[in-house]
Amino acid sequence: MFDLATYHPIIVHAPLVLLPVAVVFGIADLIAPRAGLRLAALILLLFGAGGAFLATQTGEAAEHAAFSSGVNVHQITVGGAIPAAVGGGSLLETHQTLGDTTAYLYGFLFVVGAAVFFATSETTRRWRGSWTLAAPTARLIHGIWLTVATIGLIVVVLTGYYGGQLVYDHGVGVSTTTK
Repeated sequence: MFDLATYHPIIVHAPLVLLPVAVVFGIADLIAPRAGLRLAALILLLFGAGGAFLATQTGEAAEHAAFSSGVNVHQITVGGAIPAAVGGGSLLETHQTLGDTTAYLYGFLFVVGAAVFFATSETTRRWRGSWTLAAPTARLIHGIWLTVATIGLIVVVLTGYYGGQLVYDHGVGVSTTTK
Protein backbone atom coordinates (compact mmCIF):
# COMPACT_ATOMS: atom_id res chain seq x y z
CA MET A 1 0.00 0.00 0.00
CA PHE A 2 1.15 3.53 -0.80
CA ASP A 3 2.29 5.23 2.44
CA LEU A 4 2.91 8.98 2.25
CA ALA A 5 4.67 8.96 5.63
CA THR A 6 7.66 7.12 4.19
CA TYR A 7 8.28 9.96 1.73
CA HIS A 8 8.46 12.74 4.31
CA PRO A 9 12.19 12.30 5.06
CA ILE A 10 12.94 12.47 1.33
CA ILE A 11 10.66 15.35 0.34
CA VAL A 12 11.73 17.68 3.16
CA HIS A 13 15.08 18.12 1.46
CA ALA A 14 13.57 19.87 -1.57
CA PRO A 15 12.62 23.09 0.25
CA LEU A 16 15.77 22.93 2.37
CA VAL A 17 17.88 23.15 -0.78
CA LEU A 18 15.75 24.90 -3.38
CA LEU A 19 14.51 27.84 -1.30
CA PRO A 20 17.96 29.10 -0.22
CA VAL A 21 19.28 28.66 -3.77
CA ALA A 22 16.29 30.64 -5.08
CA VAL A 23 17.19 33.44 -2.67
CA VAL A 24 20.82 33.33 -3.84
CA PHE A 25 19.63 33.67 -7.45
CA GLY A 26 17.44 36.59 -6.34
CA ILE A 27 20.45 38.27 -4.76
CA ALA A 28 22.49 37.63 -7.90
CA ASP A 29 19.73 39.25 -9.94
CA LEU A 30 19.82 42.27 -7.64
CA ILE A 31 23.58 42.60 -8.13
CA ALA A 32 23.61 41.90 -11.87
CA PRO A 33 20.02 42.10 -13.21
CA ARG A 34 19.28 39.42 -15.77
CA ALA A 35 15.92 38.01 -16.79
CA GLY A 36 17.51 34.54 -16.74
CA LEU A 37 18.47 34.90 -13.09
CA ARG A 38 14.97 36.09 -12.15
CA LEU A 39 13.38 33.24 -14.07
CA ALA A 40 15.73 30.70 -12.49
CA ALA A 41 14.92 32.10 -9.03
CA LEU A 42 11.20 31.79 -9.77
CA ILE A 43 11.50 28.23 -11.03
CA LEU A 44 13.53 27.24 -7.95
CA LEU A 45 11.01 29.03 -5.77
CA LEU A 46 8.11 27.22 -7.43
CA PHE A 47 9.67 23.81 -6.83
CA GLY A 48 10.85 24.78 -3.33
CA ALA A 49 7.40 26.02 -2.30
CA GLY A 50 5.82 22.97 -3.93
CA GLY A 51 8.24 20.76 -2.03
CA ALA A 52 7.35 22.56 1.20
CA PHE A 53 3.65 21.93 0.52
CA LEU A 54 4.33 18.24 -0.21
CA ALA A 55 6.44 18.05 2.95
CA THR A 56 3.51 19.33 5.03
CA GLN A 57 1.21 16.73 3.48
CA THR A 58 3.62 13.84 3.98
CA GLY A 59 4.37 15.19 7.46
CA GLU A 60 0.69 14.87 8.37
CA ALA A 61 0.83 11.26 7.23
CA ALA A 62 4.03 10.73 9.25
CA GLU A 63 2.32 12.17 12.34
CA HIS A 64 -0.58 9.74 11.95
CA ALA A 65 1.82 6.83 11.37
CA ALA A 66 3.80 7.70 14.50
CA PHE A 67 0.63 8.05 16.55
CA SER A 68 -0.75 4.73 15.28
CA SER A 69 2.52 3.02 16.19
CA GLY A 70 1.97 3.99 19.83
CA VAL A 71 4.09 7.14 20.04
CA ASN A 72 2.12 10.09 21.38
CA VAL A 73 4.00 12.76 19.47
CA HIS A 74 1.72 15.46 20.84
CA GLN A 75 3.16 15.00 24.35
CA ILE A 76 6.76 15.70 23.34
CA THR A 77 7.61 19.13 24.66
CA VAL A 78 10.56 21.39 24.14
CA GLY A 79 11.72 24.50 25.91
CA GLY A 80 12.53 27.84 24.40
CA ALA A 81 10.83 31.01 23.26
CA ILE A 82 10.09 29.85 19.72
CA PRO A 83 8.34 26.58 20.67
CA ALA A 84 6.42 28.41 23.40
CA ALA A 85 5.24 31.11 21.00
CA VAL A 86 4.69 28.98 17.90
CA GLY A 87 3.61 25.58 19.21
CA GLY A 88 2.61 26.06 22.82
CA GLY A 89 5.70 24.11 23.89
CA SER A 90 4.82 21.09 21.75
CA LEU A 91 7.72 20.04 19.56
CA LEU A 92 5.43 18.57 16.91
CA GLU A 93 3.18 21.64 16.80
CA THR A 94 6.23 23.89 16.51
CA HIS A 95 7.58 21.83 13.61
CA GLN A 96 4.17 21.73 11.89
CA THR A 97 3.48 25.43 12.29
CA LEU A 98 6.90 26.41 10.98
CA GLY A 99 6.50 23.98 8.06
CA ASP A 100 3.10 25.42 7.17
CA THR A 101 4.51 28.95 7.47
CA THR A 102 7.33 28.01 5.09
CA ALA A 103 4.91 26.62 2.49
CA TYR A 104 2.57 29.62 2.65
CA LEU A 105 5.30 32.24 2.79
CA TYR A 106 7.25 30.96 -0.19
CA GLY A 107 4.07 30.19 -2.12
CA PHE A 108 3.07 33.82 -1.65
CA LEU A 109 6.56 35.00 -2.60
CA PHE A 110 6.34 32.92 -5.77
CA VAL A 111 3.06 34.59 -6.75
CA VAL A 112 4.48 38.08 -6.10
CA GLY A 113 7.73 37.29 -7.91
CA ALA A 114 5.89 35.83 -10.89
CA ALA A 115 3.61 38.87 -11.08
CA VAL A 116 6.57 41.28 -11.04
CA PHE A 117 8.37 39.16 -13.62
CA PHE A 118 5.29 39.19 -15.85
CA ALA A 119 4.87 42.95 -15.40
CA THR A 120 8.50 43.80 -16.23
CA SER A 121 9.98 41.17 -18.53
CA GLU A 122 10.48 41.79 -22.23
CA THR A 123 9.49 38.18 -22.77
CA THR A 124 5.94 38.83 -21.54
CA ARG A 125 5.44 42.20 -23.26
CA ARG A 126 3.28 40.74 -26.04
CA TRP A 127 0.73 39.45 -23.49
CA ARG A 128 0.52 42.62 -21.41
CA GLY A 129 0.56 45.08 -24.27
CA SER A 130 2.18 48.42 -23.62
CA TRP A 131 1.65 48.30 -19.85
CA THR A 132 4.81 47.85 -17.78
CA LEU A 133 5.47 48.14 -14.07
CA ALA A 134 7.63 51.21 -13.48
CA ALA A 135 11.28 50.35 -12.85
CA PRO A 136 11.51 52.09 -9.42
CA THR A 137 8.37 50.28 -8.26
CA ALA A 138 9.70 46.96 -9.54
CA ARG A 139 13.02 47.52 -7.72
CA LEU A 140 11.19 48.39 -4.50
CA ILE A 141 9.00 45.28 -4.71
CA HIS A 142 12.03 43.15 -5.58
CA GLY A 143 13.94 44.56 -2.59
CA ILE A 144 11.07 43.85 -0.21
CA TRP A 145 10.61 40.40 -1.78
CA LEU A 146 14.29 39.62 -1.32
CA THR A 147 14.28 40.85 2.29
CA VAL A 148 11.25 38.74 3.20
CA ALA A 149 12.64 35.71 1.33
CA THR A 150 16.00 36.03 3.10
CA ILE A 151 14.46 36.45 6.56
CA GLY A 152 12.10 33.58 5.75
CA LEU A 153 15.11 31.28 5.50
CA ILE A 154 15.23 31.44 9.30
CA VAL A 155 11.83 29.73 9.30
CA VAL A 156 13.12 27.09 6.87
CA VAL A 157 16.12 26.35 9.08
CA LEU A 158 14.04 26.25 12.27
CA THR A 159 11.55 23.89 10.64
CA GLY A 160 14.36 21.48 9.81
CA TYR A 161 15.92 21.91 13.24
CA TYR A 162 12.77 21.01 15.14
CA GLY A 163 12.01 18.16 12.72
CA GLY A 164 15.52 16.87 13.38
CA GLN A 165 14.85 16.99 17.12
CA LEU A 166 11.75 14.86 16.64
CA VAL A 167 13.77 12.23 14.79
CA TYR A 168 17.20 12.31 16.42
CA ASP A 169 16.33 13.25 20.00
CA HIS A 170 12.99 11.42 20.32
CA GLY A 171 13.16 8.68 17.66
CA VAL A 172 9.88 9.69 16.01
CA GLY A 173 9.51 7.85 12.71
CA VAL A 174 12.54 5.67 13.34
CA SER A 175 11.93 1.97 12.95
CA THR A 176 13.38 -0.18 15.70
CA THR A 177 12.73 -3.45 13.92
CA THR A 178 15.17 -5.05 11.52
CA LYS A 179 14.04 -6.65 8.30
